[in-house]
Amino acid sequence: SATAWGSGFRAVSDYRVGPDGSLWYVRQAVNFQGGTGSLRRIVHTGGPPPPPPAGPFTLGLSVSPQPMRTMATIAIAPSAATRLTVRVLDARGRVVRTLLEDADQGASALLLPWDGRDDTGAAAAAGWYVVRVQAGGLARSHRLLLVP
Repeated sequence: SATAWGSGFRAVSDYRVGPDGSLWYVRQAVNFQGGTGSLRRIVHTGGPPPPPPAGPFTLGLSVSPQPMRTMATIAIAPSAATRLTVRVLDARGRVVRTLLEDADQGASALLLPWDGRDDTGAAAAAGWYVVRVQAGGLARSHRLLLVP
């Protein structure tokens, strides 16, 4: 029903509505145990999915896994066709890696991998990084921890 649509949402740190109308959520950990976090999606199953909400341009961004060891996946969801720039910055705001530079992107979700390397191909040092996405006059950022 509209008021009782799910259970088991303890330790959820963030929710986001995806471009297809599904609800994405992140659990940081189960009972504070390391490595038990997850990214999940709730999909409408009662007939055709509802249309995505109309309105101003929006830009969704998520990064997983957190923390990353060798590879992270950057999920970007623009609400309309746009041009994207995606960069990984270090804790001081310096560009470590440019993943996309003013690239055409339709109104569909995009998954980009980051292998923990800089623009020269050298391995980035362990520490905090920021994934920054610019599109349609908006900018979104997401922190990412790279561990050895």
